[in-house]
Amino acid sequence: MSRRILFFGGLGLALLSALWSVGHRWGAELERRQVALVVEYRDIVAMAAEEHLPPEAVRERLQRAGLQGVVVGELTGEELSQGALPLWYGPLGSLPGEAGSKSIDLPPNRGTLWLSGRSGALASAVEKYVALKFPDATERGGRSGKVWVLPQGVKELFEAGVFPDVEGLSFAESQGLPTIYRPAPAPGVAPERVAALADAVLADHRHVVCLAPSGAVVAGYPDLGALGKVLKSRGVDLAQVEFSAQIGGAALESGAFPRLLPLHSVTQDEVISKRLWRPLLVDRMIRAAQERSVRLLLMRPYLLESGSRLTKLEQDLGSVAEALRRAGYALTWPTPYSPGAQDFFGAWACALGALFGGIHFLWRFRGIQDRGIPGASLGVLLVGAALLAFMALRMPGVARWIGAAVAVITVTEASLEALEGWRTPLQALAKALLVLLAGGMAIAAFFGVPEYMLRLKTFSGVKATLLLPPLLVLLHDFRRRIYPESLKSVLSRPPLWGELALLGGFFVGLAILAVRSDNVSLAPQWEMALRSSLEQILVARPRNKEVFLGYPALVLWYAVRRADLSPRYREVLRLCAVFAFASALNSFCHFHTPLYFTLWRVGNGFLGGLLVGGLLVAVGRWIILPLWRRLAPAIMA
Repeated sequence: MSRRILFFGGLGLALLSALWSVGHRWGAELERRQVALVVEYRDIVAMAAEEHLPPEAVRERLQRAGLQGVVVGELTGEELSQGALPLWYGPLGSLPGEAGSKSIDLPPNRGTLWLSGRSGALASAVEKYVALKFPDATERGGRSGKVWVLPQGVKELFEAGVFPDVEGLSFAESQGLPTIYRPAPAPGVAPERVAALADAVLADHRHVVCLAPSGAVVAGYPDLGALGKVLKSRGVDLAQVEFSAQIGGAALESGAFPRLLPLHSVTQDEVISKRLWRPLLVDRMIRAAQERSVRLLLMRPYLLESGSRLTKLEQDLGSVAEALRRAGYALTWPTPYSPGAQDFFGAWACALGALFGGIHFLWRFRGIQDRGIPGASLGVLLVGAALLAFMALRMPGVARWIGAAVAVITVTEASLEALEGWRTPLQALAKALLVLLAGGMAIAAFFGVPEYMLRLKTFSGVKATLLLPPLLVLLHDFRRRIYPESLKSVLSRPPLWGELALLGGFFVGLAILAVRSDNVSLAPQWEMALRSSLEQILVARPRNKEVFLGYPALVLWYAVRRADLSPRYREVLRLCAVFAFASALNSFCHFHTPLYFTLWRVGNGFLGGLLVGGLLVAVGRWIILPLWRRLAPAIMA
């Protein structure tokens, strides 16, 4: 049996196993095509005041545009002091005399609430919730109303939650809106008190279907067990806020799994610091739903443009809603992923890819990949892959190593298949795509379970695909003398400045790519504009490393190699070509992205990159070379 046939047979089996296994992920992605657009209650109140309308009228206009729910928070000391509710809040020392402040012998900096006797239902709600959260609060009552002196100072309560926004909760209930409740940080408050308050809010307001803790620290941190039990006992989902560095957020999400709903929002500070504009904000919301499976989109009326904020928010809601409907999404309240587990066929696909690909690379490295091999070797390899698969299912550490191994081997083998087939480029590209799809789908099948799709667990092979495959290809090229010299001879002679400059530049670029991988904050403004343009044209935007680096370098390699130009310095084209397959493989490792979208993106990158490479070859052949032949004699004279 030919070793090449054995290799591609193993990859074909891996691809079939992956397609069989990936069905559960495909089904989960299809059944979760619901998206809800939500706004904050306090934004509704602010826009109602600006437009001289009742909040109910604002809600009606927004709901016609696409609104499905509302966000209601826990009021902080700052919000209470700014008049969020019709009550007095401030330091005890500033409490008006008619409230009876002289009879309260406590430090004057204590946070204090005063509700007049006419507050009615508001007073009873505040009394209940304050007693639950601050059982040590000092209460005074009289003809002027009720006073609560909290056990913490005004400064400590400035960004901390005091009690729920009872006005917002009542409004949402009266309007029949599903509600996301946002408990604020609670420094100095016992975790069981935080949980008791959340439980009371959920018991009193059945329309609250989701929790999304606000602030820099989750309320109740570090002991989040009590709050997690409340969520499970009440059957309430937890919002998983994208790109959040909230302390305690990951722990609470792990405890609430699988009842998680990803949420995307853009803060006012981010809009100003990144100089975002409304069309880009709308585009970000649409891409969050389509590319990252975000199911809750929090829209805001930003303090960005003059004119009616309500009208602009209506327009933005309508634009997002229409785009999502056209893409096949239902605008309704979403449901979390159903629990799912890794299965044998996904593990076997990864093991097959790692084992067959790794052995084939060793054969290729030694130059014996075209020789024959006993037919019994196939059975041995299949049994070995099955044992690896069972180990991966039982041992998380083995699963991580196999995942990283199949990623690195897939990129290396796909690159070498494409590079070594320079005599028959179309056939070589087809084989490289088969290798890429087999490895990518194996990873997508085995690791495409809710824990990875919700990013509670991270795949460990992404950075390795940017660092190791170029080194393996370089070692292969030294060993097989694709580079004119061996590694030993290169190390034993004085270095050439041209080689040093090219390799130095290459590895600096390699380090930059590794650091920048998935780090949008390091991308310059022009690159972000280019990405946005590609997204509008192609929908599934290909990665820049594929379109503008990897595949163009591959096409240039074909042209340079067929013309037998510059044997020493064309190695850099081979190394750059590796990044096309590394980037494409990494797309399969973004498990939060729907699989069909990943395939679309990889296809766009492949075709777009080959097109850019073809244009570069044409420019070089028909413009640059003729100019060089014409001008070279004069320059060299």
